[in-house]
Amino acid sequence: MKKPLEGLWKRPGFRISILMVSWYITSIASGIYNKAFLNLYPLAVLLTTFQSFVDALICFLVLRYLSLLRFWKNVNEMKILATLGFMHCIGTLLTNWSTLESSASFIHTIKASEPLFSIVLNAFLLGKWPTKLSAFYIFITCLGIAITCLTEVKLQFSGFFTALLSNSMFALRSIYSKKTIEESSLDNQNIFLYICFFTCQILVIPQIIELFAQPFSYFIGALDVSSEAFVYLLLSSVSHYLYNMFSFLLLNEISAVSHSVWNSFKRLVIIYFMVLYFKINISIINAIASFMAVLGVVLYSLSKEPSNNQKAGEKGYQSV
Repeated sequence: MKKPLEGLWKRPGFRISILMVSWYITSIASGIYNKAFLNLYPLAVLLTTFQSFVDALICFLVLRYLSLLRFWKNVNEMKILATLGFMHCIGTLLTNWSTLESSASFIHTIKASEPLFSIVLNAFLLGKWPTKLSAFYIFITCLGIAITCLTEVKLQFSGFFTALLSNSMFALRSIYSKKTIEESSLDNQNIFLYICFFTCQILVIPQIIELFAQPFSYFIGALDVSSEAFVYLLLSSVSHYLYNMFSFLLLNEISAVSHSVWNSFKRLVIIYFMVLYFKINISIINAIASFMAVLGVVLYSLSKEPSNNQKAGEKGYQSV
């Protein structure tokens, strides 16, 4: 049985299909378990801390087992990794916070526009301005998001703005990580390990504050759902690691543009499953607007295909 399976795995089409399906399934699972936990325990800092701890632990064990574990060479490299960890920490925390405040389908529509924030930051920080056609695709995405906000039944501005801020932070991390990859001796998996490690360190004090800010009666009342919440928390963290891992593996098989396109479509799939699982009521206009927002990102990504000559292994750490 091993030889036929090995033969199939060597075929790029089969390998990419398996990784793609696994990436989508684990992404959907992570989104559902995140929201399910936050519905029981509205503790975004706890969710972020536990996710980062589990991600770092699994990543460490896997790299150690495969003898691929690497350490930073000097203090300067450690500072760079700590900076990336801070960006990852704030971005992930704001994402979980926005998920707590708003409906899952709405948040994933906003999160689908994350590549646009990279475009804007590249323009202002690096002077790389988009073409007129790219600007048109950006307009489509912004229009879709605007309509989604106007038609959202329970629009929470706190959730909306935290989702936008998380997009900005992840875009900054993406830009900063490209330079880090070029100058560092570490690969993507080791960088992911250390940014999760630093995220845990950063969140120690906020975690204590969040827990002590809750009244004692809150924890007494929460005992009835504690076991269920822990299962959601654990499954959320494991699936969070797995979808990041599958994303890294897929990036070695396809171009960055293709990855960006499939990542955008992944948001649509997550929105669909969120609507079904949590029985969210959305209008036809809202559904069309969400599709417009994702379509704008996909068209922009496809428009960059001719000028993108990146090979596998030349990509920086990317958010998924």
